[in-house]
Amino acid sequence: MRNETRRKLIVAGGLIALAGWSTARAEDVPDGLRGTWRGPWYLGMTSGTATLVLAGDPLAEGTLQLTNNDNFGDQPLRLQDLAFDGLQLRFRARGADGRMLVADWAAVPTAKTLKAFVSYGGYKLRFELTRIVP
Repeated sequence: MRNETRRKLIVAGGLIALAGWSTARAEDVPDGLRGTWRGPWYLGMTSGTATLVLAGDPLAEGTLQLTNNDNFGDQPLRLQDLAFDGLQLRFRARGADGRMLVADWAAVPTAKTLKAFVSYGGYKLRFELTRIVP
């Protein structure tokens, strides 16, 4: 097979795979993003553990808990305005200090990890979460 033909097949295969991924919806995957996600959060040299619980059918409820963040508090807080359109996961959570944490990140329903930034009190916190309970 000539290199040019091989290159075209690779590009075509990549485009087909990308098209299939980009049209994935939560309802296409039995569990979507529902479950418990846990992993580190970072703000500069400060870090802790984040636990995100997403539930409901459709996805409609959840909690977020951060360790090592006195302003946010150490109890699980109820998510507000939780929405997932198949590509973007959005929610808000009011910290113990009254400030709002705002998440708006790309999320693939079949993903085993969620890596994204959230805004909280004028800062960007990085989340690196792994699904621990489907």
